Amino acid sequence: MLAGLGVSADEGLDEDDARGRRAVFGPNRIAARRAVSAPRLLLHQFGGPVACLLGAAAALAFYFGDREAGGAVVAVLAINALIGFVTELKAVSSIEALRALGGRTAHVRRAG
Repeated sequence: MLAGLGVSADEGLDEDDARGRRAVFGPNRIAARRAVSAPRLLLHQFGGPVACLLGAAAALAFYFGDREAGGAVVAVLAINALIGFVTELKAVSSIEALRALGGRTAHVRRAG
């Protein structure tokens, strides 16, 4: 891998090469992501294909006067959204916890 990058494990990059790579590739940083809010996660649950199909089915059931079927489909839609919301909220929390554990600095070797 080092040979493919043109770097020696013993020497590292010299300052000119590091400066050139920074100019081409930008700073060696992981972009900070904006935190996702809980209301946004909840709204996101209603934009997927399953939610859209369930919404359309509920609308058609109510349109044709079948309140029971429409109510049942709305209940399924709500349960689906709740499960998706809780799952995504846990995933976001896990990712944030992992990000907090990660190191913030790296040690590099420059010109030996």
